[in-house]
Amino acid sequence: MALLVHGQPGQGSDWENVAVDLTSSNRVVVPDRPGYGRTGGRAVGLAANADSLDRLLDDKGVDSATVVGHSYGGGVALAMALRHGDRVGALVLVSSVGTGRSIGPYDRLLGLPVLGEGLAFAGMELSRRLLPPLRRRSAQLPPAVGSWLRAIPEPSVPSDGGRRHGGETWRSFVTEQRALLAETPSLEAGLGSVQVPTAVVAGRRDRLVPARASAELAEAIPGAELVWLAGVGHLLPQEAPGPLVEIVRRYASGR
Repeated sequence: MALLVHGQPGQGSDWENVAVDLTSSNRVVVPDRPGYGRTGGRAVGLAANADSLDRLLDDKGVDSATVVGHSYGGGVALAMALRHGDRVGALVLVSSVGTGRSIGPYDRLLGLPVLGEGLAFAGMELSRRLLPPLRRRSAQLPPAVGSWLRAIPEPSVPSDGGRRHGGETWRSFVTEQRALLAETPSLEAGLGSVQVPTAVVAGRRDRLVPARASAELAEAIPGAELVWLAGVGHLLPQEAPGPLVEIVRRYASGR
């Protein structure tokens, strides 16, 4: 069984291209984390996210799962392995946070009071409002610019900003950003005690989680496999679903 954990911001549908192929060989659970998508409500930190997944497995009648986490979701997967290790059969950490090196200057800015909230709100509104019309006009732009716009995955932010769930997605983002800064040190301190088979998967063109951070994460987890994917960046569930499906299948089968 595979449990797919989305990043920040995001929704379970971010895994669609992976989940569709994976269901032919595995049972797959793809939740919206607290504060996002159909779950809505208040966002929570890494540890509380891990606890919510533990309860989800109880609800689904699942004893253990291969937990696959993307970006912030990788931190949640690690927290689950540390807090509920008996529920985790294997880990696949995709473009994952987990060490101090994975936190950059922009992460720290976004975690600041007032300024972080303003930046998060403005960034999500600009993506939601500007990217679709720019993409529609891409044929009228210089070829290099048009090609770049068409290659950007659609933002996984609801068109209503998440307001129908009683709170805006940007607020969930800010809550999680502050939790990332607060909880990463203890998460990193526990990496050496992770006792399950682990793959760390990273794109060579990732500009959000540096290559050195992915390498350090793999080095810190006993026996972890580091898998580099050429020609792709941070959004591997959308950019490289095929290779991810094969990696998850391999770890879910115990090979």
